[in-house]
Amino acid sequence: MTSRRETEVIVFLARGNEAIGINKFSSSYNIEEEYNIAERNLMKEKHQIEKEKQLSLNQDTIRSKIFICPAKEDAQKVFLAGTFNNWALMPMTRLKSCFHAILRLKPGEYQYKFVVDGKWLEDPEAKSVQNVFGTANSIVSVD
Repeated sequence: MTSRRETEVIVFLARGNEAIGINKFSSSYNIEEEYNIAERNLMKEKHQIEKEKQLSLNQDTIRSKIFICPAKEDAQKVFLAGTFNNWALMPMTRLKSCFHAILRLKPGEYQYKFVVDGKWLEDPEAKSVQNVFGTANSIVSVD
């Protein structure tokens, strides 16, 4: 008579350093089937995480914002700078009676200024806040 030897198998499922499940069963179970079940559960969880990421991205949707600088006709070079681009000078495009720039920004509040022929100016059409230099920065809110 042959004796059947039961072997206990422990399957440890992990994602990174986080344990997500431990399955314990004897060798009489189909290990491949248990693995497939665990893999399907993991795939469901990954799918749920992706859905949550997408929802988060939708809440932080990037919006287009138009900045208009009513510079005088004799203005040669007009730039836009602000917290949205680490105060780097970004050239604005001339229209007939003004300069404009279109930026794609995440929702939030940003400070900015126009630089017209080397002179830093606030936007006369926007709210402003005092900056660390004792002058004012314009404020734009992106919803």
